[in-house]
Amino acid sequence: MATKSYEIQLDSHIVPYSVRISNRAKFMRLVISRDRGLEIVTPKKISPSKAKRLLKDHSVWILGKIKIIYEIAEYNQFRPIVEGNRILFLGKKWSLRCDESLNPKGIFFENKAIYLNFTSLNQLDNPQAIIRNLLTGWYKNQAKEIIHHRVEYYSEKIGVQFNKITIKNQKTRWGSCSSLKNLNFNWRLIMAPPEVLDYIIIHELAHLKELNHSPEFWELVQSVCPNYRHHESWLKNYSQLLTF
Repeated sequence: MATKSYEIQLDSHIVPYSVRISNRAKFMRLVISRDRGLEIVTPKKISPSKAKRLLKDHSVWILGKIKIIYEIAEYNQFRPIVEGNRILFLGKKWSLRCDESLNPKGIFFENKAIYLNFTSLNQLDNPQAIIRNLLTGWYKNQAKEIIHHRVEYYSEKIGVQFNKITIKNQKTRWGSCSSLKNLNFNWRLIMAPPEVLDYIIIHELAHLKELNHSPEFWELVQSVCPNYRHHESWLKNYSQLLTF
């Protein structure tokens, strides 16, 4: 497959892109990835003007995807758990700060900062693992408290009753609901914006009335969370940020 590189102006942005000719391609398609950037995969004998027209027609989608890639790359620069870096809490970036008055397992937060005793922790074996475990425990406790409060609020609004809430370390699911009316939520949701967290809670509570994803289910979700599609999209685009 032959590949050539170009640039195009979309709105006020100069966007580099490449054209990759594929013998398997029947139509032109756009691909955006963190590693390879913007690509047009195209069959042979497609004119450059058609390729540019495709980019212009999809400029809003392209610029939106590029923005997401840049935001994720910027956040990943601050991923190591060290003083001065940032982690997400309820959709906001919180700074990690040192407070030497805390004991090795002490932690508190205020003014968009999370305080730990980095000086003491760095004297222990494998301090990164210790700090990560400490933060995970703190996040799980915050998730338990906040999610319980939001579940109680929305269960009354939807008119359903639940049995038990469990905060889990799920790898592939944000939430689930059992036939016994038990609710499970991923603790990493506490890193997402509050409205995204609320959407997942509403989604699972709605299953207590509608057990499948029928039109009636989505009507119920939308009646309580009109912008649920936007929140679904946020999770799809930014879910890899909800970790440390």
